[in-house]
Amino acid sequence: MRPVNRGAHLEEPIGIKIEFKHYREAKSFLETNTGDYCHFCEKRVNNALAVEHIEQQGLFTSKVNDWDNFLLICTNCNSCKPQNSLPTQPMTDHYYWPHLNNTILTFDYDLEGTAVPVPNSTNLTQPMQTAKAQKLIDFYKPGLETNPITGNTDGRHRYRKEALRFAKTSLLEYLARKINVDAIIRQAVLSGFFSIWIKVFDRMPEIRKALIDCPDFKLTGHGFFDAQYQPLKRILNDF
Repeated sequence: MRPVNRGAHLEEPIGIKIEFKHYREAKSFLETNTGDYCHFCEKRVNNALAVEHIEQQGLFTSKVNDWDNFLLICTNCNSCKPQNSLPTQPMTDHYYWPHLNNTILTFDYDLEGTAVPVPNSTNLTQPMQTAKAQKLIDFYKPGLETNPITGNTDGRHRYRKEALRFAKTSLLEYLARKINVDAIIRQAVLSGFFSIWIKVFDRMPEIRKALIDCPDFKLTGHGFFDAQYQPLKRILNDF
């Protein structure tokens, strides 16, 4: 899961912090600061992202229009939430979040493109940490092929598998010198799923650098990766 930095919601060029009258007004600022990708499943979504409330509207009414309570979400991830079983405690304490943690270190994808907690990791060293990662997956279900509520196929898993196939093919073509770095980055931007691409090119520092530096993914300058393009802990209690 790609980490995000929401940045500030400032009125240009004055630089005054905007107070939102309605949370939907925050969408354009979130898209500008973090890109046109769902913050949960990483699917690229043009003009169809919504503002997600981290602390749910029905329980935390004082945070309905609070910038610090916003992420971007696609229709599929949004519809999978258990609407009738909202948590009664602040969610920021019980889940790993892309705006708080370096979620590249927390979430992974198996060979079928299904979202899973990072396996056999030096990061998630305790069962409670793995459980914390799994809770976010269970809540938004970003790796399922079928919506458990409606029964409809929503495509997130299929799109991720497609991105995985594209990335693996691109790796082989790059090694065979059939494509260059720019072609790989263009494909990654169009397909989305940054985490898939950065994983497939784990041993290619030149590609990892280009992915991290790509303006569409909004990662440069936020300290998510070290000089060798490996992910860094974002906060002291990241895990």
